Amino acid sequence: MNEAVRQHELQDGGSSFLDLASMRIALEAGEVGVWSWDFNTSTVKWSAYLEQIHGLAPGSFEGTVAAFQREIHPEDQPDVLAAVQESLRTGKPYHALYRLTPRDDQDERWVEAMASVIQRDGESVQMLGICRDITDRQKLLLELRARAKQQETAARLSELALTVGRPAETIR
Repeated sequence: MNEAVRQHELQDGGSSFLDLASMRIALEAGEVGVWSWDFNTSTVKWSAYLEQIHGLAPGSFEGTVAAFQREIHPEDQPDVLAAVQESLRTGKPYHALYRLTPRDDQDERWVEAMASVIQRDGESVQMLGICRDITDRQKLLLELRARAKQQETAARLSELALTVGRPAETIR
């Protein structure tokens, strides 16, 4: 997004594009959750749809960075936090893929998060972003990788069979 457009939308509250209700409908149609992190207050806000993506009841997200971290699979936390730090350091958009913390009642679920760092007077004051459930995409990717590995193994076995020669019973 052009910086001039971003500053204009911040100043007029974005009223030049869509009203909030229309934006909410469009985001839900796209199955996208919205979040913001205010650095001054350390408050994290999630839309109801983002809570749903994370398997939480509407209004139950605690609104803290620690609560967000608890939602990330422990193995993925270092990469997610590194991506946040990199975005804050450089001002470049944030992008991360992570699994949700395992729950007894759910299969493994994957989330993609993207955000921009909002600056005022040269100071980073907020991250504003979206998340979407990419579980189906990740499952397909893992299946494709497994099939490619199987095909590679079959090709190696075929090559080995051709180079080793005939079975001993056919040689007389």
